[in-house]
Amino acid sequence: MFGKSTEAPRYRWTFTIDGERRSLYQGTGDSEHLLGNVFTMWLQDRGDVSEWENAALLGAIVHTYSDLSLSVVAVWLGIDPAVIRAVNVPDPGPPWEFAGPEDGVLSIDREIEWIGSGKSG
Repeated sequence: MFGKSTEAPRYRWTFTIDGERRSLYQGTGDSEHLLGNVFTMWLQDRGDVSEWENAALLGAIVHTYSDLSLSVVAVWLGIDPAVIRAVNVPDPGPPWEFAGPEDGVLSIDREIEWIGSGKSG
């Protein structure tokens, strides 16, 4: 008799600039929580990004696909929540690519790997 599959998704969110990985967060938890973690890690040492032309776009992506509230995302980016709310998240995604806060193209991507291919029971 076979039980339920023990496969579980492992998510890997990455922020890269011009192909160079800048932040990575992975785990078997919720994809939304992991994106929130990589977003805050990436911004932690970045300084003021409130004048960055794509801050609202990043905010809209993170607000849509993570477990962070709109107000928390806005505070991290230093911009008004209404500015984030006005942006449409590009579909489909991920990945998303757009001009980063410094030189280069910022790419945000999510990979899903299925682990534990056995069956329980």
